[in-house]
Amino acid sequence: MLQREYATLFRVEDEHWWYRQLRRVLHGHLDRFLPAWRDAAILDAGCGTGGNLAHLPGAGRRVGLDFSPEALACARKRNLAQLVRGSVASLPFAPASFDAVISMS
Repeated sequence: MLQREYATLFRVEDEHWWYRQLRRVLHGHLDRFLPAWRDAAILDAGCGTGGNLAHLPGAGRRVGLDFSPEALACARKRNLAQLVRGSVASLPFAPASFDAVISMS
């Protein structure tokens, strides 16, 4: 993705209808398949600028992973607790580190 596209994504993903509906669907699936997800450890694999990760409420551990330094720079502006640069093809975490892994665009 072009660097300028990350700035656009960061600017619109909190309020744009597409992302709001995507998060609504995500929360519905989490409610259905992992009812205690608010207290669960969740990895957002390919977190991009962090918009979806920032909208995961609860006390559970939240980790964002992305390969792009530009995307992670935007995500850091959201004050997310843990962001990691890495590839979804070779996750830099021990097995069973998370209760759920999400990956959305």
